[in-house]
Amino acid sequence: MLILLGLMGDIVKFIIFISMLLIVLGCSTKHLDDAWTQSKIASYNAVTDPMTWAPAIAATSLYLTKTDDEITDYFMDHSYFNDDSQELYAHLNETITLSTALLVPDDRWQTKARRFTVETGAYAISRQSTDALKTSFPKESPNGKCKDAIGSHHAISPFAGTAMTRRNVAQMNIPIWAKNSIVGTNYLLASSYTLIRVQQGGHSFADQLVSVSVGNFIGLFVHDFFMLKDKEIAVKMSQNSAYLNIGVLF
Repeated sequence: MLILLGLMGDIVKFIIFISMLLIVLGCSTKHLDDAWTQSKIASYNAVTDPMTWAPAIAATSLYLTKTDDEITDYFMDHSYFNDDSQELYAHLNETITLSTALLVPDDRWQTKARRFTVETGAYAISRQSTDALKTSFPKESPNGKCKDAIGSHHAISPFAGTAMTRRNVAQMNIPIWAKNSIVGTNYLLASSYTLIRVQQGGHSFADQLVSVSVGNFIGLFVHDFFMLKDKEIAVKMSQNSAYLNIGVLF
């Protein structure tokens, strides 16, 4: 929870930036009558999702029981993933996520543009959050080469993307097996990309579980804050100034 709170500043900055961008694009035209409720719903959805709290609980258990060292050593001794393929995993994950953003059936092109902009931006904030975690929670990596083992874009970005993929696919008019296949493929890509860094000794297994939790939270919160139906960003104009009003409560 402390880690998530530490990221709120970056997320709020991101929300303001994306809100202004959406306004420029013409994708936000109605008033946000209850941004307070909007942020609470997005926060609740993100925190209570199993892919947020389950990895966090698992990581805590591994840290406390010292089992994390054993699992990490196992992956470092057994190379299941090709290091040269890691960027391919990342690109495929992002491609699937943004493709599903465009494939969701929408009545208005502005909605599709908003979804694509929001999800592209969520990838950006997930990468920025990596730096925030590394600075705020120093921890030596298993290979001893760095002091920033907490916070990995190899886990945060792909799992943020996969969380948004789940939201997109849920709205698509395709068979359930197709939905499960798309989401399952993205989870497989995200997991492979994440475990490569454990294999390399850059992060422990539990370190990556922390990043998985953070990534899932970012993906769901950002998506739900902007994309829940009947909610938009309000802009108040006066003769001499313009105000962007966003209510955020955590």
